[in-house]
Amino acid sequence: MFAEATFSDVVPFKAIAFQTLYLLVAIAIEGFILYRYLDINHKTAMRYAATINLLSTFVGWIVFFITEAFSPPPLESEIISFVFFERFLFASASASLSPFVIFVSFLMFIGTFLTKWFGLRLLEFVLGKAPKKDDSIAEQVSGFRILGRRVRGVQFDNQANAVFVANAASFTAILLLIFLRIIEPRLNDLWN
Repeated sequence: MFAEATFSDVVPFKAIAFQTLYLLVAIAIEGFILYRYLDINHKTAMRYAATINLLSTFVGWIVFFITEAFSPPPLESEIISFVFFERFLFASASASLSPFVIFVSFLMFIGTFLTKWFGLRLLEFVLGKAPKKDDSIAEQVSGFRILGRRVRGVQFDNQANAVFVANAASFTAILLLIFLRIIEPRLNDLWN
């Protein structure tokens, strides 16, 4: 009468495996970009990339579970079914959610960037590697260029640029992997 649920029906192994794959790809790409943009060695860049990616993943899952708890019941079950088991419960609802998905993806990108940037600044502060500020008036006056850009803030700007470029590159690679996952079954059906 009732179908027995197996362990693999309850635990989303596929979601865990792909989350791990996406993390490894993001860490590799972002570590390389942080190495190229910032004045740090390969090992430190990879450690920074791993730390900020784990932080952003943790924060992302916390935000996901909080927002999922406050979603209306039909949307809540649709989100859980898609995220954990890659199934759409309501086929017609998935087509109408496209603008919503694009908006949420944009918010995820901005939120991830801000989390990683804040995480990198916090990590450098904790490790004692944050740039030191000199409060002398001569330094403040000589810290400005004719175009109004501060010279003393270059490291801060480089950090933001590096994290933004790294985040964009890793999001692009992960989006490509997701696209390949979506079209792979269709290509197999087409070729067979």
